[in-house]
Amino acid sequence: MFKGQVWRSLFGRSVRALRAMARTRPLRALLGLLLVTTTGILAVMGGQAYRNRDWRAISGGQALLGEAGDWCSQPVAPFEIQVTEVSNAAYLECVRAGECPPPQSIWEAGPTGWVYPDGMAQHPVFGLSWEAADAYCRFIGARLPTEAEWVRAARGGSRQDYPWGDTFDAEKANTFESNIGGTVAVKTYPDGRNAMGLYHLSGNVREWVAGQAIAPCDFTQGEGAHIARGGSFLDRADHATLWSRFQGDDLPYTGMRCARDLPP
Repeated sequence: MFKGQVWRSLFGRSVRALRAMARTRPLRALLGLLLVTTTGILAVMGGQAYRNRDWRAISGGQALLGEAGDWCSQPVAPFEIQVTEVSNAAYLECVRAGECPPPQSIWEAGPTGWVYPDGMAQHPVFGLSWEAADAYCRFIGARLPTEAEWVRAARGGSRQDYPWGDTFDAEKANTFESNIGGTVAVKTYPDGRNAMGLYHLSGNVREWVAGQAIAPCDFTQGEGAHIARGGSFLDRADHATLWSRFQGDDLPYTGMRCARDLPP
């Protein structure tokens, strides 16, 4: 059977199955919407690798960047952003599809391909170049958030230092002060979420954002280093604020969360 025939056969069976579900279990049919990936593979949303693909809509408005005494703002259109950092399990799908390189971190080359340690499926992937993070977001039909979008999602229009307020609390974030010395699962510290319900905007892993800029208030896309936000498990509290900003092309302990456009 030719590839085109195989695809039509698989697609036809999938559509018939969904129609049958719709006649008997409408709600489950709705939750079983199919995602067609860039490699032409059908995957059912809600599977192990996709559990951290929860999205949160962020309203348009001003993103406040800079620090006290040196504020600047940029308008941001409505968009969606992932509730959590991208997990090892989710990133593995992209590696297996040949669209993403393996991370330079705790993963190892096994007899059947690259693998992450047992128990780390829902920990955030890290040790990624900016290009690898960008490739993953494109793989799922999304993109990296701009720096202004990341700030808008993290802080809204406020000037607070952390997702929960202005005072650091080691019980709400995975930073150096937590004495964990590594990542935690992407939905750890529910009390550390911000008002939009986003996890780990402070600590766990730094997060790549789109674009390049020399200063936080310079929004021209120049040839400066790439940027990461949010701090990691090895950063101290004063480097894991919502203002914290890291520049470089090879930043350790850095992962990402993806974004996508919404109609204005």
